[in-house]
Amino acid sequence: MLATKISDITGIWKQYQGNPLFAPSGNMGFIRYNADGSFALGATPESTAAPRAPFPSGTVRFADGRMTMQVQNAPPTMPECARAVYEVRVIKMGQRPVALYYTPVEDTCKPRLADLGHVLPYIGPAR
Repeated sequence: MLATKISDITGIWKQYQGNPLFAPSGNMGFIRYNADGSFALGATPESTAAPRAPFPSGTVRFADGRMTMQVQNAPPTMPECARAVYEVRVIKMGQRPVALYYTPVEDTCKPRLADLGHVLPYIGPAR
């Protein structure tokens, strides 16, 4: 299903993270989407509970079937990584979310394009 509101993606998802600054185990980290539209990446599901440098964090909003992502701590040397627009599909088994799949609409941030080029498996609810 196409995500059209934050509640469609609220939860914790496992995410490929190719940036060596993050140094997640096996290049796998996590992203948490919260019901208030905020998000945070981290090395463990628990570390996504609050924004933590050097991992990206920010907000998302939905309009017309597209998610706009604003990164609050994008590196000053990479202004192209401050904003992105995606179509996000939620893969479900019955009513249970299984994974997210991102299709870029507007994004020139090469590291993010590479990281979100993989399916993100669902880990659990954001509490």
